[in-house]
Amino acid sequence: MDGVTVNEAAADINNDGTVDLLDSVILSRYIAGWEEYKVYFAI
Repeated sequence: MDGVTVNEAAADINNDGTVDLLDSVILSRYIAGWEEYKVYFAI
């Protein structure tokens, strides 16, 4: 995509070194309120 930049460190939700579908699934489930996925976003 022209003109789009992605902060890969922020997009790699599970911190496995790649931005992939699993990161998207984790983020989607967190947004949907799945309790098990809140650990990825604990501060």
